[in-house]
Amino acid sequence: MEDRIFEIENGVGEQLTETRLRFKTNRSVPDLPDDMFGGGQILTFAMDCLTDFSIRRDNGDGSLDANINVNFRHPLYRGDTVESINWLIREGRRSRVYGFALYKTIAYDKEDGSYKVCNPPILVCDGESTTVVKKVRDEQEKKF
Repeated sequence: MEDRIFEIENGVGEQLTETRLRFKTNRSVPDLPDDMFGGGQILTFAMDCLTDFSIRRDNGDGSLDANINVNFRHPLYRGDTVESINWLIREGRRSRVYGFALYKTIAYDKEDGSYKVCNPPILVCDGESTTVVKKVRDEQEKKF
C-alpha cells in the first residue's frame, strides 16, 4: 500500500474570506413528521458552520450572533447530505456580516433506502448573519 499525503485546506486569519463544510444529517433528530427538519434545526446547521468560520477568521473567537436573516427554499430530511458555504460580506472593527447558503448535495429516499446525488445541488436556505467579536486584548487592557 502506498503512502498518501493529503492536502487539507485549513485556513485561518484575515485572508480567509470563504469556507465550505459538508456533512450528513443522519445523527440529528428531525422534529417534524416524515423525518423532516424544522427551520430552527436547519438554521442551527448554518449557524454552526458560521461559528466555525468566525473561529478561523478571528483567532479563536466564536462570535455572538446579533442578527440573522434567512430564507428557507427547500425541505431537508434525515439522511440528506448538505454543504454549507459561508462568505464574508462586510467587516467592521468588531462586527462581521457573513452570507451563507446551505445546499442539499445528496438526497436520501427512505421509500427504497437509496441515495441520489443532486445535480445540480438543491438550495435549502440562504441568508445573512451579523456577528460581534470580542474586543482585541490590547484595547481591553488600555482601560485599566
